[in-house]
Amino acid sequence: TVNATVRLKSSENEELPYPGIGLSNTDDLTVNLIRPFLRATKSASDVNGGTLDPLDEILYTVTVTNPAPSATYRAASVVLTDVMPANCTFVTSSATTTQGTVTGGGTLTANLGTIPVDGTATVAFRCQISETVANATIIANQATITEACQTTVRSDSTDALDNDASETGNN
Repeated sequence: TVNATVRLKSSENEELPYPGIGLSNTDDLTVNLIRPFLRATKSASDVNGGTLDPLDEILYTVTVTNPAPSATYRAASVVLTDVMPANCTFVTSSATTTQGTVTGGGTLTANLGTIPVDGTATVAFRCQISETVANATIIANQATITEACQTTVRSDSTDALDNDASETGNN
């Protein structure tokens, strides 16, 4: 819980009374802020193991959490979207989720609903590498998560040196 002292002021910086609260314009009101705090991590693996080759499938798994103590309230209307990476095609009927609904295609969309404090939702899907992909092509992929009270969250980063679900293939 985050504590904050609130004072209402007019555009001329004059303190205003708190309507309906019964406080004068000089009293402080301490409130506890409640908010979700979504985090997303993503992993990628070659379905058949080994080195990625053309026509192999990549299994992507995105885990969305709302961890306490940073999260002090449920996350509502959570939606995960994921555009299929270049040189990769969504594998029909491969998308699963631990809650809500998920549809795939060129853009995967998972309507995850509400994630409680300390809750988790996981989405997994596969994509197949193009037959014509060039040797050592990096296939990078990042999910976007939105929520009713929060700005957009991305899974990991786009830095190729960290665990951002990037894979390098051979042919």
